[in-house]
Amino acid sequence: SRVANRVLFITGGAGTIGSAQTRAMVHLGADACIVGRSVEKTEAAAREIAKVRPGARVLGLGGV
Repeated sequence: SRVANRVLFITGGAGTIGSAQTRAMVHLGADACIVGRSVEKTEAAAREIAKVRPGARVLGLGGV
């Protein structure tokens, strides 16, 4: 996969479209950093997205 072993930086990664796109890329082998306004929503989305692939690293940065 072209995204395997890459790190994605996604603004709006906790939203409906952003999280779906991030989830797909993580499933294909990427790791991700998602950025959003809400700390709770962004961190929760990062935890959920990380579950799509064993060993995936997804960091949620809220309050941005």
